[in-house]
Amino acid sequence: MGHPLLSFSKLEEALFIDRPNRFTAVVLLDGKEVRVHVRDSGRLGELLVPGARVLVRPKEGGKLPYELVAVQRPPYGWVFTNSGHHSPIVERLIEEGAVPEFRDVVGYGKEVKLGDSRIDFLLVYRDHARPLEVKGCTLFEGDVGLFPDAPTERGRRHLRELIGHSPSSLLFLTMSGKIRTVSANVETDPSFAGLLLEALEN
Repeated sequence: MGHPLLSFSKLEEALFIDRPNRFTAVVLLDGKEVRVHVRDSGRLGELLVPGARVLVRPKEGGKLPYELVAVQRPPYGWVFTNSGHHSPIVERLIEEGAVPEFRDVVGYGKEVKLGDSRIDFLLVYRDHARPLEVKGCTLFEGDVGLFPDAPTERGRRHLRELIGHSPSSLLFLTMSGKIRTVSANVETDPSFAGLLLEALEN
């Protein structure tokens, strides 16, 4: 692919100050403290440290005037932290057949009910349909992405649904070009790690 998956206008650089709750951060923007919306509900503890450079942009609607887009973390560069854009990224990947598993897709649905959950996509092939769930990975150690960065009951529920439907797929979006592989974060969520192993064995 010779062009970006997403582009953003009106990006502004700020400095991170604090995160009073999961969905709100306080940043220093143009010399003023501003509250911004955080779309990623993970801990982001290695990213959102006081003084970290962040990118924000104006948003429409809601109580907060800005949303967090990315955080600078050396040596990984700008780490994308806006999970609201995961689905559009993968939709572009599907439409362009950017990975081998997408090249034979003849159609797809979004936000498809599967058991007691909603799965991000249903990929339709000529001879079968396959649910696809997408997870964003922002926790890195060396060139390894670790998921999740916080215990995730929702993630475990999605894995159980995927295990019960064969074939199925799970796609990790690693938000840095320096990452070469992804591993379950056993220390943070051993149950998720066990379910991921079960899914791979199935």
